[in-house]
Amino acid sequence: DFLREPLRAPDTTWVANLSLDFPPPWPQDATYIRADEPAVVAVGEDGRAVWLRFSARRGAAYEVHVDGAVLHVVDEAAQVLLSSDASTSWVADRDGDVHLMLVAATPGTYTLRLDGP
Repeated sequence: DFLREPLRAPDTTWVANLSLDFPPPWPQDATYIRADEPAVVAVGEDGRAVWLRFSARRGAAYEVHVDGAVLHVVDEAAQVLLSSDASTSWVADRDGDVHLMLVAATPGTYTLRLDGP
């Protein structure tokens, strides 16, 4: 229809109820970590990401400490809230669980800590 009449908007009613249904990339049994308690994470030879969970408080500022790896903080909609390969700060925009994905270029043991309220 659009190619025949490019000035007329195409009929999109058939896509109105479509949605993507995909499983989240994190495991449902990801380990919880607590603020101010270091989490020691082992990254294996396969190079896969290690997933953790954290219960954040809205408006709370957290100091993120990670050395030698990259940390991604991800919300329930799989949107990346923070990516960092060094110590940095992060302010939670909501209460509740966030997912933490730690990725390392080389196998080994890494320490992650979120210092906060």
